[in-house]
Amino acid sequence: MQEQQAVAAEPKRKKQIKWWYPAKKLRASDGGYGKWVSTYYRKFLKPTISLRISPASYFDNRMMIHLDLLWVSWYIHLPIYSTIDECEYPEFGWYYHSNSLVLCWNMKKKFIHMPWTYEWVRTSKLRADGTWYTERKGHVKEYRKTHPDASITEIWDYEKEQEGKLWEETHHVAYITKYGEIQNDIEATIKIEEREWRQKWLKWTKWGNKVSRDIAVEFNNEVGSERGSWKGGVMGCGYQIKKGEKPLQTLRRMMKESNFDR
Repeated sequence: MQEQQAVAAEPKRKKQIKWWYPAKKLRASDGGYGKWVSTYYRKFLKPTISLRISPASYFDNRMMIHLDLLWVSWYIHLPIYSTIDECEYPEFGWYYHSNSLVLCWNMKKKFIHMPWTYEWVRTSKLRADGTWYTERKGHVKEYRKTHPDASITEIWDYEKEQEGKLWEETHHVAYITKYGEIQNDIEATIKIEEREWRQKWLKWTKWGNKVSRDIAVEFNNEVGSERGSWKGGVMGCGYQIKKGEKPLQTLRRMMKESNFDR
């Protein structure tokens, strides 16, 4: 009892701020560091802007300033040396990526999604009777309100019951691998799914939404050049249906256009 009281009476220790300086050069013996200033042109990437300061970079203990301006990136190293010599390193600053402003503080990141970011709204599956089963965000939470003790299996059974009998077709298809092998023993079962995304600030309306109708494909045998190996072949995938196209036409186009080799 006295020991417990003694432990409880100990004052809480303040968190110490980790500081990486000063330190010395780490590359003097193996030929020195790389460039002090590197410029890269992001020709095939989306334009972005960023400003980040790091006490080190990838296995380089020099302080680094990372600046992005549209399609150009600069990595500026300073002759200030830290104790960090690892692949991962702290960052302080911000960058813009995929419609999100990302704030960096040490090893943590906070994503602030812009109002025009697209978010998933629904996934609809075609039933055999021509109707659609629609899954929306929060439908599992609604079920848990009335069934708080439901197991994962019970939730899965509930979803399958709501789906009902889905529309599906099975067709014989063939695939030619990159080695010229003809895989002619494949049965593909296809179903139809439709997904919708809306902008974060316009979720209440369909204006500006994105809708994709696809076939969901399951193969009865492995497909691709790695069939039978420890890597294994492809057993299923999805493919977008073009306007005016029937599901079987999409399947045949997929078998011509897709690469199932590794």
